[in-house]
Amino acid sequence: MVPGTSAVSLSALFGAPELADHDPHVRILDDPGSGQKYPGTVARVSGRIRLAAPVERVFDTAADSRHEPSFNPAMTGVELLTPPPIGLGTRFRARMGKAGMEMLVELTEFERPHRLGSRTTSSMMETSGTLTFADGGEDTVMSWDWQVRPKG
Repeated sequence: MVPGTSAVSLSALFGAPELADHDPHVRILDDPGSGQKYPGTVARVSGRIRLAAPVERVFDTAADSRHEPSFNPAMTGVELLTPPPIGLGTRFRARMGKAGMEMLVELTEFERPHRLGSRTTSSMMETSGTLTFADGGEDTVMSWDWQVRPKG
C-alpha cells in the first residue's frame, strides 16, 4: 500500500452520504443543480492502493467487471451486455446484495493500461469516475476518484 493512504471500503461506495463522517476518503461535495431528492448531495470517493501485480493485469481485471464478485462479496453477479472485446462503451449488468439490486455499468474511458472511466447507474444512485494505474515494475498503484449522486 502507498504510504499515507488506505483502501476505501466498498460499503462507502454504495452507502448513504453520511458515511463521509466515518471514512476520510469520502467527502460531500456541493451540487446545487442536481434536482435530486437530496439536493446538493454528492459524495466523492478517492484513494489508492499498491497491488502486487503488473499494470496490464490489474487494468484488465478492473476493466472486466465480471471479475468483481471474486473480490467484492457484496456483488452477487455480473454479466457482459455488449460483445467482446472489453473496451470503450462496454456495458455490464451487475447485482448487489441479498436483494440483488441491479446496476448498469458502462466504460466511458479506456486507455489501456493507464486509465479507465466508468458510469454506474441503479435505482438508488449514479456513480461516475476514473481508475488510474501507475506501473511500478512488479507492482501497480491503482488510484480511484468517483462521484456518487443519490437518486430520489
